[in-house]
Amino acid sequence: MELREIEVLEISNKKKVWNPTTLKLMCVFLGTFSAMPLYILNFYRLDHPKKQQNTIIGVGVSIITIGLVFIIPEGTIISLLMFMFMFMFNIGVAIHFSSEQKVYFQTFIENGGKKASSLLAWILGIFILVTFIIIVGIIFIFLEKKGLITL
Repeated sequence: MELREIEVLEISNKKKVWNPTTLKLMCVFLGTFSAMPLYILNFYRLDHPKKQQNTIIGVGVSIITIGLVFIIPEGTIISLLMFMFMFMFNIGVAIHFSSEQKVYFQTFIENGGKKASSLLAWILGIFILVTFIIIVGIIFIFLEKKGLITL
């Protein structure tokens, strides 16, 4: 029995875990920031705290990348390159985290664990994205009123 199997067997099978493929698609289509909290929750449910910490670093990089996209003026070659970088970053993160969780997920399911609802994952991802956009919008309105930026 591999070490990963032993780790998964110790987990309560009452916990439900999202399919990494669903989270990978969410990461690509909704963005890394929307899917990361669900990846973190999966690692929590699979009882891998060190993996949670690595994922949180990914959230930080995502926030910085998104912030740079908002700061760079539209219509420039740099904004196009930044958009392309962000899309490639989302794909890379999706592939990395999906492949990292795939073995844990499969072993968890084979040992009687249950899958969490994909629909719920998408709803949560969209909620996270909308909440993030609202918060960024409020910040930009505040900064514009203070005269620190012009929209």
